Amino acid sequence: MSIEAVELGGSLLRNFHQARLLELNTLKNGLEEYARSLEGPEGRTLKIQAEPDALGLELRDAGDDLLASVAIPPDALGELLDEYLGIVRKLSREDVHASAFEVEALDMAKKVVHDRAGRMLRRALREFGLDLEAARRVFSVFVSLLVDTTRIAGVHGHPHRPG
Repeated sequence: MSIEAVELGGSLLRNFHQARLLELNTLKNGLEEYARSLEGPEGRTLKIQAEPDALGLELRDAGDDLLASVAIPPDALGELLDEYLGIVRKLSREDVHASAFEVEALDMAKKVVHDRAGRMLRRALREFGLDLEAARRVFSVFVSLLVDTTRIAGVHGHPHRPG
């Protein structure tokens, strides 16, 4: 499924502030870099369109012919997104006061939810040939498209762990 490029577009991006666009671009670049390492035909492009009613994905070949297309309504991610963000918010609130064990348990819960979301997206995008890691990265992009994650500590990384 080698993907040479990931492109983001859609009306939701119009009102994003600069920091949010930079964060989204960083996630897009990480997905793109990872997808280039996968086996498969060269020259494919993954296009993600962020609209209020759906997150659209298209896989196109080097000649821009459509290979696969899927629209995922934001509410299809609702429960996973809420659970994921709830864990992240708890991590960001408690990371100063919690024991290392509590932070590690929350971090593990975050990974479990991220994996569940990745598996759900992998099934939904089976025509795209994504592996679990690529699908997890798509979920990270989706999270940033649906929520201003620049205002949430630790959403795309690991919070400070107490010593």
